[in-house]
Amino acid sequence: MASRLNAVVCIGGAAGSGKSALARQIALAFSVPLAAYSDVLRGDACSLGIEPNRSNLQALGLRRIEEGWSSFTTALTARLGWPPPCPAVIEGIRHPEALDHCRAAAGALRVLFICLDVDSLIRDDRLASRDGDRVDSAIIDSHAVESAIPSLAARADLVLQYGRVEEWLDRSIYLLTDI
Repeated sequence: MASRLNAVVCIGGAAGSGKSALARQIALAFSVPLAAYSDVLRGDACSLGIEPNRSNLQALGLRRIEEGWSSFTTALTARLGWPPPCPAVIEGIRHPEALDHCRAAAGALRVLFICLDVDSLIRDDRLASRDGDRVDSAIIDSHAVESAIPSLAARADLVLQYGRVEEWLDRSIYLLTDI
């Protein structure tokens, strides 16, 4: 399977929707590189000596967006070893502009955009277990970083509900080989 993926798989969704887990599974299944917009932000935090917590990463993300999606996406794709573009998984699509820039960076490669959806109660539990404290998803959703998530589902090639991702992946991974 590793050599048969001829696409860039982009994964988006809200915080706590399972983007990272799905991205790792697909990258591993096809032995392709994986990069995430959050990787770029964590690198920025490290170089600036800033703690990479949610608030700081969101602020750094807004700064990156203000500087332009082109440079943000270039920093991301450099982690994949691009150019030239090759099959890969890109995680952390949370803005339509990010998707547009990933599509442009992929050149002639097809881009499959998967958007994850998750029930708010499950999401709150996932965020709490990851962050160590009970998190109010309404507060997270009010941040500019999350505000574009609802419009992404309409642009997705595939919308997956959390909890059914494993089932879909087990049954459908062969479909990705035909991309």
